[in-house]
Amino acid sequence: MDSDTNKEIVEIKRDIRELRAGQDAEFQHNRKKYEELLDEAIDEQRTARVLLEIDGFQSAAEIERKLKIPHKTCWRKFDRLLSKNVIFPTEDSKQKSPVYQQSRWFKQLRLEQYVKNMNLKDNHKEENNVSEDTT
Repeated sequence: MDSDTNKEIVEIKRDIRELRAGQDAEFQHNRKKYEELLDEAIDEQRTARVLLEIDGFQSAAEIERKLKIPHKTCWRKFDRLLSKNVIFPTEDSKQKSPVYQQSRWFKQLRLEQYVKNMNLKDNHKEENNVSEDTT
């Protein structure tokens, strides 16, 4: 590799680092917006469970089996998360089943705990509704 090509590669890598730093700052500045996006995307506990299982390695079919969610329901959850840009498909697939990854903003803002807390709130609501129904 000649020195001009090497210099170009170094400049491109620097530009990418700068873009990412700017993007990370934007994520932090607009954290509330991303939390609201999650609130819209996560319509129920199963959607949260699907999102938390997505790791860029497991296929959609593997997640479906692991969570024991009915096939159509699970795929609706993937579609919902995709439509809200919370996840995206990777180039990989396993046995013709797509592999998904969480969006960069989700990971950068470390929103797993936010989703877990949201999920707990939903569980408490469901439990309270059940207790009210039985009383």
